[in-house]
Amino acid sequence: MAFGGGDFEVTNDGLIPGIASDVTDIKTYLSGEGIQGKFDFSKSGPVEEGAFQLFAISVIDTANGAITSANIDITSISAVMSKSTGGGAFSAVGITQPTFSKENGRVYCNYQFLTAQWEAGDMYKLEVSGIALTIGSDTQTVPYGNWSNIITELVNLETKVDSIQTDIGDPSARTNFKDIEDMIGIPDAANSCLDDMLRTGYDSTAITSNNDGSVMERLEWVSANIPSLTDKGVVQIATTTEDLQQAAASYDLLTGTTQAVILEGLSIKLPNVNVSDDATITSISIQTDDVTPSVIISSATGAKANLTAEAELSWTGFVKIAVGTKIQLTINGGAADAPTVCSITAKYRAIADGGTLA
Repeated sequence: MAFGGGDFEVTNDGLIPGIASDVTDIKTYLSGEGIQGKFDFSKSGPVEEGAFQLFAISVIDTANGAITSANIDITSISAVMSKSTGGGAFSAVGITQPTFSKENGRVYCNYQFLTAQWEAGDMYKLEVSGIALTIGSDTQTVPYGNWSNIITELVNLETKVDSIQTDIGDPSARTNFKDIEDMIGIPDAANSCLDDMLRTGYDSTAITSNNDGSVMERLEWVSANIPSLTDKGVVQIATTTEDLQQAAASYDLLTGTTQAVILEGLSIKLPNVNVSDDATITSISIQTDDVTPSVIISSATGAKANLTAEAELSWTGFVKIAVGTKIQLTINGGAADAPTVCSITAKYRAIADGGTLA
């Protein structure tokens, strides 16, 4: 058949031979294991002259994980490092070229940007191609890739230190406190160290309670005026424990101490032990030991049926606990079948300074 003055052959399936070959390759690729290959080029950041930079390509078989070194072919790899100076064209002339290695799951090169070949402001470009992978019975080529960024250098630290000294002055020329630590914010006068100034606002010849607003005097005022945890009206928390595997009796939990307090809340929480099906215990209760007790947790609230694993019985109210008055837990019926150590927490406030539950 002639077309445009030339002859070409048409195969039986109606495709030009070259196109037929390409189509066959595509079909083979899409139907084979080669499609499982995945590639990931490492990031390319700025590099300091004289420093090393790792360039790596991860090669993964999405069905089986890292492609083994034996199935990575870099015999035909092309790796070209080139440089652009002042925005000019990239050139590889005079540049040490990288050598890539391989291991399971990656192809890599740890490249040094030699100071004799690179300087701050240069741009680098590393181009890589020609890596072949065997995935099952298929061969796949890693696509062309490149890294590119800028060469940098550390700021000259000595120059910066000299500039700082110029800005703040030379401490060695002072009469007193001839180093930076002593001179910061301190006048050039005897007895004027930073500690003295912060504590009093004056030099060390005047450390007195002079109400000058110094840091030390302000802290002393705060310390003197913040209420103590046991001062009147300050919320306090007391905790204790008690085991229900004890004979039927009343057991002391907390006692009013020093000054009377007002009990505002109490909680008893069981451990991860179910008491509701125990043999002898019938209930628990919590109350004061006054002649006429103030009931905090009643025996109805503390009935055995309510004593399930991690159950919590709580109370809020207003009960005065005098000095020496005890808050007690009563076990009714008999002991729990197994160790059952409960946590008791009380919230209260002192009626007068110093009142606590202990």
